Amino acid sequence: MTSNPGKRIGFYDIARIFRTAYIRAATIDKGVHGFQACGIYPLNPEIFTDADFVGSLMTEEEDP
Repeated sequence: MTSNPGKRIGFYDIARIFRTAYIRAATIDKGVHGFQACGIYPLNPEIFTDADFVGSLMTEEEDP
């Protein structure tokens, strides 16, 4: 939009625009830190507490 003010973005332009943004944003370093932050790698089963899952109790149905 800054390169071509007033020009509409067409259906086929979306992939090109997304590609440019994705290449700048998606890095190996960010992927690795994402896995570390959620405790997947290295495995950290203690990263979440029972308090983190309290919201799921609202959707449980009572036993008949």
